[in-house]
Amino acid sequence: FFVTDSDRDMDETSVLYHAALEFSLDALEWDDAFDACTRQPIIETKVLDFNRLVVSMVSHGHLDKLLSLRLDADISLDWYAHAVKTLRERCNSDDNTVDWVGCLFSLQASRDDWRGASEVILNFSRKCPLSYIAGRFAMQNIPECSSRLIFVGEYEATRVKRCRADCLFSEEDVRIRSIAYSCEGLLEKEDVIEPISSVYKVMIQTLTSHGYILQALCLADASLKGEISSQAVSEILCENLVPIATGIRKGNLPLLQFMVGNPERNSDCESLAMLLLERYTTALASSSNFLSINVAEAILRDSGSDNLPSWLTDLLEGTSPNAGLFASHMSSSKSNPHALLKLYTRVGLLVNACKLVTKILGDTASTEKLICTPPEKGGICYVPIDDIDLLWNICDVALKMETSKRTKSLNFAREEMGEAITKHLRSMGTKDSAVLSARAIAQG
Repeated sequence: FFVTDSDRDMDETSVLYHAALEFSLDALEWDDAFDACTRQPIIETKVLDFNRLVVSMVSHGHLDKLLSLRLDADISLDWYAHAVKTLRERCNSDDNTVDWVGCLFSLQASRDDWRGASEVILNFSRKCPLSYIAGRFAMQNIPECSSRLIFVGEYEATRVKRCRADCLFSEEDVRIRSIAYSCEGLLEKEDVIEPISSVYKVMIQTLTSHGYILQALCLADASLKGEISSQAVSEILCENLVPIATGIRKGNLPLLQFMVGNPERNSDCESLAMLLLERYTTALASSSNFLSINVAEAILRDSGSDNLPSWLTDLLEGTSPNAGLFASHMSSSKSNPHALLKLYTRVGLLVNACKLVTKILGDTASTEKLICTPPEKGGICYVPIDDIDLLWNICDVALKMETSKRTKSLNFAREEMGEAITKHLRSMGTKDSAVLSARAIAQG
């Protein structure tokens, strides 16, 4: 029923195509309706007809058909740009019969317009954690050669005057907000009367006080940087999980069971809290922070015991052989034996401190490896002589002050430490010649 191109200049042609559009919309013939729009000679009418076609297709649940249309720009109209504009106007309207934001996001994603898709999802779906996750996914698909900073509201017809810094989102900003708003939803379930502050530190404290340890850790790790993040994580673990794990505070058993995942039957709060403490400390500790040593100090303080859990001593001492002896900043290492030595000395666990020195300096495998490895190949060790001298002198004072079974064990531990130190010094005396031989073999 369409006329030929020779009749396009007639006044009746526009009316005819408009009528063809109406007929096709009533019959849900979307291809014919789009054909009528493309043949409409009057630009203003063409735009209005196409806008109506887009709204009608989406309203009837045929978004898939809209996505399959060839919306390439031609001489008269940029079809894709007008489709986006039409759906965006609906997003700003009060029409809630259709998920216009989701439809617009789908249209832009289908055309690899990931910047526009990111802006839409962040602009119209704020305070929804799933929306921020979708926005981050869209940002990750923006080509690396292009900037991944999104200015929310830049495609609005009438821009609202807002601070540009509040509207500029990086991928990291979106990730943090997705965590923050998911946490805000948890706090609403707990009927928190006071409104949640937008300041992340306040949210972290509130989450922790309500028992949401994992969420607080995630938010602290994501929103805070460097030393502040390490300090916040240490406070969360030491002030909340450690007291439960050591039995000085009662825990919420159902919440702990949920956080663990699949706990063993008859597990109590103390064992579950210790398991969580092990998981989080092992995952977040590194040689560049003092998380593990802070947890160790808190356990010794709250438990009153002279011994740390085996998983924590293994983490701090490092699995054998320790190539750097007391060095803590080895690549990808979580151990920090020097900090553990200072902790034992500071809290008065002198026997433990002596045994630690004996274990590390008396490790034959580590010593032999150091002797045969040039410094440029990693044969560098660190021994805290001043701290060991201090430990030795403190042991002297302690042995002179009292005589008991405890002093006997301390005296034995100190003698073993002395033998280990002597053995280490002798082995290091042969290191220079051994290194020269190792270099010669390597070059030979």
